[in-house]
Amino acid sequence: WVTGKMRALGMLVAAQLALSMVQGLPLMERQMANEGAEPLEADMRVNFRAENPKELVFQDLNFVQLTDVHSWLSGHFHEKGEDAAYPDVMAFVQHLKSKAALEGKDLFLFNSGDIVDGTGLSDATKVRGAMITPIIQQMPFTALTSGNHELYHDDTVNNLVNSGFVKNWNGHYLTANIHNATTGETIGKPYTVIDGSHGTKLVVLGFLFHMLNHCDAVTVTPVEDALKEQWFTEAMLAADQADAVVVLVHMDVKDPLTHTILSEIRRVRPRVPVVFLAGHTHYRGYAQFDSRAVSLESGKYLDTIGFISCKLPATALGPMACEHSYVDPHIPTMMKLSGTSKANFETKESAKMRADIASIRANLHLDEVIGCSPMDFHPWVSLDDPQSMWKLYMDEVLPSALYTNENPVFVGGTGALRYSLFHGNVELDDTYEVSPFKDEFMIARGLKGSLVQDAVKIILSQKVDLSTVRTSDLEWVANGYIDPWVASVTIADISPEKTYDMIWVEVRHWIPWMHQVHPLLPNCWVSTAVRYAHGAARSQEGQRWGRGER
Repeated sequence: WVTGKMRALGMLVAAQLALSMVQGLPLMERQMANEGAEPLEADMRVNFRAENPKELVFQDLNFVQLTDVHSWLSGHFHEKGEDAAYPDVMAFVQHLKSKAALEGKDLFLFNSGDIVDGTGLSDATKVRGAMITPIIQQMPFTALTSGNHELYHDDTVNNLVNSGFVKNWNGHYLTANIHNATTGETIGKPYTVIDGSHGTKLVVLGFLFHMLNHCDAVTVTPVEDALKEQWFTEAMLAADQADAVVVLVHMDVKDPLTHTILSEIRRVRPRVPVVFLAGHTHYRGYAQFDSRAVSLESGKYLDTIGFISCKLPATALGPMACEHSYVDPHIPTMMKLSGTSKANFETKESAKMRADIASIRANLHLDEVIGCSPMDFHPWVSLDDPQSMWKLYMDEVLPSALYTNENPVFVGGTGALRYSLFHGNVELDDTYEVSPFKDEFMIARGLKGSLVQDAVKIILSQKVDLSTVRTSDLEWVANGYIDPWVASVTIADISPEKTYDMIWVEVRHWIPWMHQVHPLLPNCWVSTAVRYAHGAARSQEGQRWGRGER
């Protein structure tokens, strides 16, 4: 099944691997009584794929959310029912805004972070995201926050700031706990106040989880510390005159930090309605924390358009009633929900965005066919499944594109392969979708077999802490479809008498067993003082292989 260019595909995939949003609406009555919003047992619902809503009902608060798009601006070419791209989402939101306005309602669009790392639109350029930030600026976001992927590389951060991307949002790019490492100032603003055209008033905050492995250009303050700063006092003063507080958080809907933030809000404003718009964990999730606080997360890779509408409390002590929906990126569905048709769905703005994206794809040759695949391959199926991408990778790609020693041993974390490879023509962009990162491999040469046995045994024996697994990956791991670590050989296949080249990806300085393996691989390991980008170890002693070089 290999075409004349399949070897090129193999080298591209191999070299890319690494770890891996009422006119005059009255403000709610406020009696700052001692009672706060009534606590509720958390209502957690996870929806990997739910039925599309028959209609979207507008209430006092109406929010559309995108999160973790990871540069999937062109949408999903290969998947039935997911034919919408970023321009289609833009048109959809524009029509929903117009429809809401006819009812005297405001509708707001939010983004909860992770705009880069996912496709060639972001990652086929020298600086990740450099060509797509002008596209994203065209989207009518009310406010955005940053994800962790914007912060892995100095040049990505510098592009966001120096290109005018952050400034473009006029104070609505919200990064309460992300600071410029040189000036100490927040990259964006910590909060903003939004006045809707139809009377809705919001205070919006933006937070990232406590990220440790960020680049040198930024510092990330623990959320608990950021909440003690003066800006939070100012935000809560503004919240006294707002209909609701919206918190953009690049963290899971059930992350303990959401409760930390809510507790601080409740300490000052015990009855203000609060809506968290979460991200990072790549799934559809919803939670209700108390009678006036809810949280929504809306998928990944432009596979979900989240919608939540809430009726504000009728009395000072009454509850906030919310309804949420997940809309598939399917153009007929979006037309039905927005009351449009093929004749009027496209707008002037969405047409321009579509042309801009097409131009970038052409410039980067992302649609160039470089191979073909006989079937679909998936990174989450078990290794004995014919459709296992990991089996394909270790049996076909690595030997042809990476191995030079007769006795190679490959060990990798299964988060390194991010998406499926589909039947039919394989285009350049498909390889970036499978693994978008530009991280490097680390190779230890001439290791004794006994040392390799011990190292592989330690790594493969690690148990998964399910509390740390992405929710979207949880089912795969919990049901044993794919282990968190894979090796190209079994321990029994390794001869103590032979020497081996050991190839590594996804090595992180916070992995608990690192101190166990370190003494076994002295020639290639690096100290914990060295920063890791996406888990790719950069060894000054060992040979390093980056994208396109051996």
